[in-house]
Amino acid sequence: MTQRDDGFIYDDKIIYGYKYMNIDFIEPDKNCNQCDSINDYCCFECEHIQVKNKHPNSKYTDDCQWIIKEGTDDTTEKYSYDDYQVVYTDKDNNTWLVFKTFI
Repeated sequence: MTQRDDGFIYDDKIIYGYKYMNIDFIEPDKNCNQCDSINDYCCFECEHIQVKNKHPNSKYTDDCQWIIKEGTDDTTEKYSYDDYQVVYTDKDNNTWLVFKTFI
């Protein structure tokens, strides 16, 4: 389990003030070769895109869990995957805007 004394392990450090994120909004992309819409499986790349689109400041812990700052609204909403643009922030806080078009 990632949580340690109210903290989470992220990038080999314990960070505080975060909570587990509700990821029920994630859906498989029917145009992705790795996702499986029939069995409701979403590949990690599509999961990452959807999570970062909805919560750009979310973090993926060393124990493979999505977390967000406490107090952040993580209510579940359904999105169409066809119109995603992603703001990606790497571990050095460089921000990238990625547009992905699915045909």
